[in-house]
Amino acid sequence: MFGEQRDTLNSLFRARIKQGAKIDSEAFAEHVRTRVVPCIEAVGMVLPERKRLATQELFEVSLDLFVAGHFGCENKSLLLSRLWMKHLPCFSMHLARDPRRVAGSLSNALIKIELHSNHIAELWLDQLARTSPHAESVDQLLIVGKAVAWLSGMSHFRASAIAAIRLLPAPLAAKLLEMPQDTSEHSIRDYLTNLELDPWCSMGVPNEKATLCVRQVGRCGSFRGFGGEMIRPPVVAANEGVLMVSDGQQVWQIFADPFGSTTQRIDASPFIENRKNQKQPQLTSDGCIHWNELHLQRPDLTNASSSAFDGRTFAVTIPTSFHVFLFARTASNSRSPLSSVVT
Repeated sequence: MFGEQRDTLNSLFRARIKQGAKIDSEAFAEHVRTRVVPCIEAVGMVLPERKRLATQELFEVSLDLFVAGHFGCENKSLLLSRLWMKHLPCFSMHLARDPRRVAGSLSNALIKIELHSNHIAELWLDQLARTSPHAESVDQLLIVGKAVAWLSGMSHFRASAIAAIRLLPAPLAAKLLEMPQDTSEHSIRDYLTNLELDPWCSMGVPNEKATLCVRQVGRCGSFRGFGGEMIRPPVVAANEGVLMVSDGQQVWQIFADPFGSTTQRIDASPFIENRKNQKQPQLTSDGCIHWNELHLQRPDLTNASSSAFDGRTFAVTIPTSFHVFLFARTASNSRSPLSSVVT
């Protein structure tokens, strides 16, 4: 298979051994056969003249991942194996153009997303596979990867993903956002602008022009003993448009939109300096949320331990739960966001 490149590749392998890496040579040989060779062969089918470069670069990238423990006997990431065995060969033209960048960037992205949530990582991989054929360049493919991470549930990527989507041609942006393929660039930009201003806006319709209702739009946080973050039931706060949650020891910022809800650890001082917005929705002791003229009765929120409002999302905690319950004013006919919430 490797012909005259075999000596070069063997030298790379031996160099890693000399550097102290512990590599099972038989497991690595199987890894190359099942994961790397299909990618090389796919490159050879579309751009034969790039096969030699792809062979060395894909070997090097996969060797780094193997040494780091992402492949091999323990096989920490079954999804990473699926990326290399099934999906990267389908990205053959992009892989041929820049093998190291495509394989390395997508692999690293998948590893980071999987650390956050295996469920989101699966969604990301599936959505990437569906959307990537419409990317015309490596740059577009990697933008799609960033956007799909957000759309799969990594809500803290929202701002950067929206900025990235603006760089894409209208048909590809429409495909990502599940809008009709004949949607105009102007309509797409308007929708992205509305999303920047209000994550709960209806597609193409600002919330001030829609028929609204108050409903639960997400849930985040969980007990550390079950793989979450919190060591005790948390409380929430808001400061200058930032929604936060604390378990008494650490503080996390809450990110939420229709695609999911996530938390990211931050410094504790903004939580300590919490400034309660007097215009925020009111939660009565019997569990009723009063939001201007709208109301939502939630008996499970009776005697809530805390509530906070960032201007768009209303967060509530109760003494008997490690979760933060998120509410928003949304259009009555908008998509149900709870289907994408990871708990």
